[in-house]
Amino acid sequence: MTYESIKNQIAESGEELPISAKNENGELVIIEERFSEEGNPYYKLTTVQNNNWCRINCYYADGTIDETYER
Repeated sequence: MTYESIKNQIAESGEELPISAKNENGELVIIEERFSEEGNPYYKLTTVQNNNWCRINCYYADGTIDETYER
């Protein structure tokens, strides 16, 4: 998954952000568009996992990807 692939999927869906859906594990996924302090756009995907943790993946336009967890 990349910033561009997410951007294309959102454009094809015709939906406005933020949007949510269920993944293949039945977990809620929330997609938002954000901008870094440097102005780099990115998509923030928050997955509310079945173990009550939130996995946060950020896909930046420059190709950078990061992953963090919150409870």
